[in-house]
Amino acid sequence: MPEYGLPMLPRGGPAGNSKRFSLSLRPFALRKQSGRGTARPTSISVSMWLIQFWMSFAAMASVWKRCDPLRSLQEGFESDNYFNGTAAQLYEDLSKYLQLGWLRHPSVDWIFLDIMVTRELCPLAEEIKQMLFPGKKDSITGVHHKYWKAKGNVSEMAAPSGLARLWGPSREFTDPNSPFAKAMQLWEAMYGTWNSLRGPVINPMMVRDEMIKSKTMGAVWPGPSWALIERVIELDRSVWLVGPYSH
Repeated sequence: MPEYGLPMLPRGGPAGNSKRFSLSLRPFALRKQSGRGTARPTSISVSMWLIQFWMSFAAMASVWKRCDPLRSLQEGFESDNYFNGTAAQLYEDLSKYLQLGWLRHPSVDWIFLDIMVTRELCPLAEEIKQMLFPGKKDSITGVHHKYWKAKGNVSEMAAPSGLARLWGPSREFTDPNSPFAKAMQLWEAMYGTWNSLRGPVINPMMVRDEMIKSKTMGAVWPGPSWALIERVIELDRSVWLVGPYSH
């Protein structure tokens, strides 16, 4: 995940519901025919590869249950909606998929992009709560003093204690120029990209527009996500039909 001017979570940070997504495309590796530079499978192997592909796709669709980063932000890193998968594995699987243009499917495109967007939003929300959420910070780590005990749950972190009950909410919650408010403005702009991916009928140009909008505010989307949305737009600029699991 890219940096947004915030301290990164330690590598051993909250694992939460870090569902691992993996789509093995090894059965579809193309082999070169003798004397030709273009890899092309035989008619028999095509049938076998297609069967294995659709079995893998069905498994992938059942494994990837869409996570809502907003609920994850509210509930913390143990939320069922928290996701922080392994980037290296995700990009490796995506690279293999993109190499097989003849196996392309719009629903698979959507799953990969939705995973990448969700993977950016969930960890960023935890970083914001750790370092910028209004309240007392640990003198050594700089982490909010309630973060780990509350497991990132916003309601528990915001609950006043002691004399703070008399003071009321911190001004940082309402001051638009506070570091917390500015970070949340960026997060909300990025969340707009996630919202634009609600299916089953999606306008890919609107998705790209939301990505660009958040980029102007400081978002750093991974390179593969731009490549993927551009490929979707090349197929159809206005209609992107994906599965019913994309709500």
